[in-house]
Amino acid sequence: MDLYDAIKGRRSIRKFKQTPVAKDLLEKIFDIAL
Repeated sequence: MDLYDAIKGRRSIRKFKQTPVAKDLLEKIFDIAL
């Protein structure tokens, strides 16, 4: 599954991890969202 499919097929998550998200991954997410 690539990032685009993960975003389009997303579901609500109620349990979050304390580990930070990598900066390059955040940039990919924002690029796809725009």
